[in-house]
Amino acid sequence: MNSSTEQAGVSPPAGAVGEAWGNIPEEMRKRQQWAVADKEEKAPRNPVTLQYAKVDDSSTWGSFEQAVQAAEAKGWGVGYILSPDDPFTIIDLDNKLDSPASAEEITRQQKIIEAFSSYTEKSVSGRGHHIVVRGKVPKGVRRGHVEVYSDARFMLCTGDVVLPFPVVARQDLLDTLFHEMGGNLNGTAKVQVDDQEAKDSDEQILQWAMNADNAANFRPLWEGVWEGKYGSQSEADMALMSMLRFYTKNVDQLFRLFRQSELGKRDKAQKNDTYLTRTLKAVVRDEPPPVDFSKLSTGVALPPVSDHLPTLNVAPGLMGEIAQYIYDSSIRPVKEVAVAASIALMAGICGRYYNVSGSGLNLYTILLAGTGVGKSGAEDGINAILLEVAQKDVPGAVDNFIGPSDFSSGQALLRALPEKPCFVSVLGEVGHTLQQISSPKASTYETAFRKALLDLYSKNGAKKILRGKAYAAIANDIPIINSPSVSILGESTQQSFYEGMSAGHILEGLIPRFLVVESQSPRPPRNRNAGGQPSESIVSTLRDIVAVVLEQQRKSQDQPLYQLVKDVAYATDAEARLDAFDETCDQRINDKDGPAVEKELWNRAHLNALRLAALVAVGESPRGPVISLAAAEWAIAVVERSVISVSQHFRQGDIGDHDTKRRNEILRLMDKFLALPTLKRMSNGCNVKTVADQPVVPHKYLLQNTSNLAAFKSHRLGPTAGLKETLAHMVDSGEVQKIGAPQLKDLGITNTRANFYTKG
Repeated sequence: MNSSTEQAGVSPPAGAVGEAWGNIPEEMRKRQQWAVADKEEKAPRNPVTLQYAKVDDSSTWGSFEQAVQAAEAKGWGVGYILSPDDPFTIIDLDNKLDSPASAEEITRQQKIIEAFSSYTEKSVSGRGHHIVVRGKVPKGVRRGHVEVYSDARFMLCTGDVVLPFPVVARQDLLDTLFHEMGGNLNGTAKVQVDDQEAKDSDEQILQWAMNADNAANFRPLWEGVWEGKYGSQSEADMALMSMLRFYTKNVDQLFRLFRQSELGKRDKAQKNDTYLTRTLKAVVRDEPPPVDFSKLSTGVALPPVSDHLPTLNVAPGLMGEIAQYIYDSSIRPVKEVAVAASIALMAGICGRYYNVSGSGLNLYTILLAGTGVGKSGAEDGINAILLEVAQKDVPGAVDNFIGPSDFSSGQALLRALPEKPCFVSVLGEVGHTLQQISSPKASTYETAFRKALLDLYSKNGAKKILRGKAYAAIANDIPIINSPSVSILGESTQQSFYEGMSAGHILEGLIPRFLVVESQSPRPPRNRNAGGQPSESIVSTLRDIVAVVLEQQRKSQDQPLYQLVKDVAYATDAEARLDAFDETCDQRINDKDGPAVEKELWNRAHLNALRLAALVAVGESPRGPVISLAAAEWAIAVVERSVISVSQHFRQGDIGDHDTKRRNEILRLMDKFLALPTLKRMSNGCNVKTVADQPVVPHKYLLQNTSNLAAFKSHRLGPTAGLKETLAHMVDSGEVQKIGAPQLKDLGITNTRANFYTKG
């Protein structure tokens, strides 16, 4: 039993894993605002009578002790009821199985948890979170998978603590979050109703409404039929008032017309203007605010994206010679393929037994190139070189340093390390592999593989240890591994690699561990001189390196590894250059205005540059490696190119969960539409010139152009619903503005179903 539970004198219900109600803050437990609930139904019940409780009636609530006693007896949960009299607000971060949060939303939820740093517990499902803070919001708000409430809300509590903080006062942060979620901090701000002179007769307006595009919605309301479509008569009144307001902004005429309807013949609408005024204000409050077209620009606002990556050069010294050989001997020579192979080969050999600044030299490299471009030349070149070295009195060259081409699980990867603690594996179609292991639906084996990759990247260093794992079957146990060095050369196409990648995959840190070497080259002509032998210079130098490493490997069975590794030193100017690059990375990461995804890409850039530069140094002088300025400059250029490559795909919308991709596609289509001449806009949905002259985009155009896009077709409810949902979120966030019906009518739009948007 949890010690805090014991101190509170309360025990969790039998069989309830992870619940420890005694962990709930005492300042909440001591209030008489508790109820119980079946955890499936989740409806609050009086803990004494077990009758349904009311969130606005304190006589149906009870004490914490009463709730615990009843919950233990029934196998239910206990919950807190928020009221205006307590100081608390609850932030509910949702992630249901039937309505999962996207990777981007989960990332935002984590930032909310970190920002508020107040008492936080897991929800009953274990997938969501509740944050309790001191502070109040004027009303409950919900956006996506985040809800904020201060009153009339029941929350099942678990005590399954994530952040064991007290309940902290966070009013300023609450105000910010409430505003970002579309709330009005004034709460009771007055709604200004624009009362204009009547322009048309009542008869003309009714004739228009009865024959409009939405007549099938208008007629039933006019005749008083609302059940089944609206939740209450009040909602039906608002809908009818909104439709009539499209035709007139004269308040007297609006009320007069409303009262002619069957809905308007009720006493509450006929006796005085109070109810109709309240209804009209509710309608106006929900209308999009008028857009000031004079302040809008038709220019393209998306950040410019370069069509080309910086030139990739081969490294100085041995690594450059290796790359040049692989390029010259490939059937389809591609420079990026050759450079990626040279990096992987050197990391696979030297990763464990050479260190720089306390880190080993293992590297995860991703080679991205089109289908049929010649990616297989990387593995072919590596094998050809090692086979040649093996024939020069170093028989272990291939067996010791080439790892499996596939891993069934993380356990399989870890079990390979005791016998082969330093190797490189060439993995084909790694894009699909990364999608699988990073998916929310990943199997236990796939999740373990992902975790192993995360751990192994940083556990490489003479004084670093990867802790072992114990299993039910002792034969499956994994021993402690000193400084494991796993390097990877993963091959993929751009489409396959980025197709399933989300922002969350980058933010969690897996993708930034990879050095991305992307080729934008078309398929090169066949090399008729392919298949040559590596030069004696390459073979002899690599033979020396392999001999040194194998000797160190043998000695490491009897001596501590830190006594055996060779530390790579720095030339003074190289160290200064790498230090300056470290500062540049810090600046990129600390840039408040930079996208979180791009900032994360710089997180391991300096470390990757150190490892790359050190590999170059080993190739230039295996027994006394020193990083030269040329090695440092080359390594930094390769790493910067990698970050630029991923950033380009992020800005183009190739990376991101489907929500992000849908938003980016909408912005792209809006830019495309706004670049059209007026006549083209008129033929694509803006059939009124006064509208076509404004920087607005018709919903019809967006619908037509998103229906076949993968991001919209994959929406759980189909492309049309995907567009509707995404536009609603973009309006909430201010990325786009919706043009209200009254403003459209002023511009000459008489189609009551027409919807137009402009960029925010």
